[in-house]
Amino acid sequence: PKPSSAASDAYKRQPLWYIQMLWIFSVLLIWVRRVEKDRLWKLGEKADVPFLVLFAIVIWGAAQILNTPMVVVYRFGIYGAGFFVGYFILSHDEVMDRLEKCWLPLAVCAVILAAAFTVLYWGRPYAEHSVLDTPLCSLFAWIAVIAALAFMKKWGDISNTLTRWMAAKSWGLYLFHYLFIAMTAYYLTCLLYTSPSPRDISGSR
Repeated sequence: PKPSSAASDAYKRQPLWYIQMLWIFSVLLIWVRRVEKDRLWKLGEKADVPFLVLFAIVIWGAAQILNTPMVVVYRFGIYGAGFFVGYFILSHDEVMDRLEKCWLPLAVCAVILAAAFTVLYWGRPYAEHSVLDTPLCSLFAWIAVIAALAFMKKWGDISNTLTRWMAAKSWGLYLFHYLFIAMTAYYLTCLLYTSPSPRDISGSR
């Protein structure tokens, strides 16, 4: 289906819409910190891996609320939940050390969920709420996030020419990463939908 003009305008602003949301969350954080008086902060330090895995339920619930109409990218529920769990829980070294020990099972689960999501929602509009708000999408997204954090905690603490270049160019990479994603999607689509299928090849013999 043809996207609405509001959705198209939001897509053209990618990824600057996320900076707008981060600014709002950062302002809210100031007020939250004044109220919670380090109680949430100290509690977050105690989070273990099973708790973090089960937090996928919260992520799915947050995905159902505070979504703006028409403009799909402004999902204040799920992005707000991710922002605050990142600040109060995942920023603790102790929590990251616990995640690091489980990097392999988390990575395996993330790959399995990625395959399941791809198969079940192949050809569906993955950037719309009919897919974004499903339990599988939320579970895959959350497990992939903590798996990536665990993997990089284990193997990503390196410094070389490439990492230093990426650190220096991080702002530009952030602004233009959607270009490379869109290019990859475009050429994969052309390859998958223009190449003859095995059935067509066998039938032409």
